Amino acid sequence: MSSAQQQAQLSSTDRRAQREWVLKITETSNMLYRSAAQAQRYFDQYLTALEYVGAKYKDYGELLSAAQNSSLNVQSKVEGLNDLKGICNRLHISIHKWEHSEELYAVRNQLHMQTQMLKVRNDQASRVLQEFIERDELVKIYTEKNAALAKKLRKQSAEVGKLQKECEKLDRKITQRSEVAQRDLDAMAVKSTATVLSLSAQFFKVMHKNGVFIVDRFSPDRAGLTASDLDSDNDDAVTGVPRRTRSMHSEMSSVAPSAVYGQNYNTFLPCEADPRVSGGARSSGIPLLFETQVPPTMPT
Repeated sequence: MSSAQQQAQLSSTDRRAQREWVLKITETSNMLYRSAAQAQRYFDQYLTALEYVGAKYKDYGELLSAAQNSSLNVQSKVEGLNDLKGICNRLHISIHKWEHSEELYAVRNQLHMQTQMLKVRNDQASRVLQEFIERDELVKIYTEKNAALAKKLRKQSAEVGKLQKECEKLDRKITQRSEVAQRDLDAMAVKSTATVLSLSAQFFKVMHKNGVFIVDRFSPDRAGLTASDLDSDNDDAVTGVPRRTRSMHSEMSSVAPSAVYGQNYNTFLPCEADPRVSGGARSSGIPLLFETQVPPTMPT
C-alpha cells in the first residue's frame, strides 16, 4: 500500500486532530512570542521613565533649595531646606547607578534572548502547520482523482492512463510531504519542549537573582539619608553600590532628561539585542550609555 493510500485511508478525525493540535501550538507560540516582545518594550520604557524620574528629583531639589534666596524673599524658616538639594541630588545619583547596574542588564538581556528564541519557535510552528494544510489538500485531491479513476475504469474509458499518471504523481507528492511534515512535527515537539523548559528556568533564575538585588539595595533601612551622608565620599552611603562596581561610563554618562519625554535616541551596543526583534533600541527611547562589558546571555 502506497503512502498516499495510507494517508487517504487515515480517518478524517485523526487528520483533523493532528491539524488542530499543530494549530493550537502555533497560536500559543505566537501569543508567547508577542508577549515576550511586549515585555521587552515595556522594560525599555520603564528604564526611560526611571531615568526621567531621577532627573526630575534633582531639578525639584534645586528649585526648592533656592526658595530662601533674596529674590524670592521667603521669610519663614523651613526645616531641612538647606539639605534638600543634596538629598534629591543623591537620590538622582542612586537611581542612575542602579539603572546602569549589571543585574538590571541581565534581566534586559534575558528578555532579548527570550524574544529571539520564541520567534524562531513561532516560525517553525507556522511552517509545520502549513505542511499539514498542504498535506490535507493533496489527500483531498488524491481521493477525488482516485474516485474518478475507479469510475473510468468501470467504463473502460480512454482517460484511464491519464488519471493513473496523475494519481501516481500525487502519490509521490503526498509521500514526500508526509515525510517532511512528520519529521517537522517530531522535531517541533522535542525542541519546543526543551526550549520552553530552558527559557523558563533561566528567566526565573535571573528574576530571582535581581529580586534579591533590588531588596538589598533599596530596603527602607538603607534608603534613609542623614546629614553625615551628605559629607561622605563613600559610594555605599549614596547608592548602596560597592565601590568596586563603579563604572566610569556610568559616572560620566549624562542623565539630563529630554525636552520631550521619551525622545532620547541614544544607541547601544550590538551585543545588547538584535534590532530585528522589535524595531531595535532606537524605537525604545532609552537615554542610556551602556557598559563596555555587559553580562553574557545565558545559553539556550
